[in-house]
Amino acid sequence: MEGTITSFWVLLLVLILSSGFLHLETIKFGLCSDTYNVSCIAGERNALLNLKQGLTDPSGRLSSWTGENCCSWPGVRCRDQSGHVTKLKLRNLYSSSPDVDGTEYALGGEIHPSLLHLKYLRYLVIN
Repeated sequence: MEGTITSFWVLLLVLILSSGFLHLETIKFGLCSDTYNVSCIAGERNALLNLKQGLTDPSGRLSSWTGENCCSWPGVRCRDQSGHVTKLKLRNLYSSSPDVDGTEYALGGEIHPSLLHLKYLRYLVIN
């Protein structure tokens, strides 16, 4: 009986999807990911690139900040629907390591005023 009920629900899902009533992208099967299919705002990408330009980065953390979609850059998180940058987490991975002097990997330099263009930024960590 349990197998029949499961088969019924699978068949119903297939019928709904094939009817065009729902698209497969609408259904999330409980998979979580930090990767978003969102494109970032051009002005916000430029603000981040200006920030990067003003910082010294001995560990090369920001070297992967390339390409058009800043929402996919490490340490940058964007709002799903709008693409606005909401989190910037540039944590020094060696700051709490007892085996490594983390200060030599710390970001330095000046924080560019373009950071003020990130109007939706709610979380900021730079060290």
